[in-house]
Amino acid sequence: MINIIKKLKASSTKTLKKLEKEPTDTKQGDSKKGDYAESIALKFLKHQGLKFLQRNFNCKAGEIDLIFKEQNCVVFVEVRYRKNSYYGSPAATVDDRKQQKVVRAALTYLQRKKYSIEETAFRFDVIQLLPAPKSLQTTNPDPGKQEHSTVFKGHQILWIKSAFTG
Repeated sequence: MINIIKKLKASSTKTLKKLEKEPTDTKQGDSKKGDYAESIALKFLKHQGLKFLQRNFNCKAGEIDLIFKEQNCVVFVEVRYRKNSYYGSPAATVDDRKQQKVVRAALTYLQRKKYSIEETAFRFDVIQLLPAPKSLQTTNPDPGKQEHSTVFKGHQILWIKSAFTG
């Protein structure tokens, strides 16, 4: 009986030590995926001719993943990534609540950067990333379309311009 208790104590100590080593914060893994997806989206939008302004703008109102300028329009970009679409598209996760946060953060950004909100053109885009199937070929998106899908750096990208309004 004493041997069994010693074995249980030893195995529970090993288990505790193992658990201490494993990361318990799942957000850490999510943020690495988010950073990676934002990097791909950043390169993609630069490749499309947009001028990069800022990444991960944070304020009390919320966060904006990427901020660009396209001609005279400030473009606020929400980036969404999933490794598959079994549970719906990544873009569908930008719900009303998230949109409101992005809009409030965008207004804060414009005020801090001394833009006139009444005179500044701005829009809210969503970039959706999924791993691209090997069968897809790289395509060049039509810049005139409001929504288009392309393959870029091994990812299927859906760029939804003016995805929501403020």
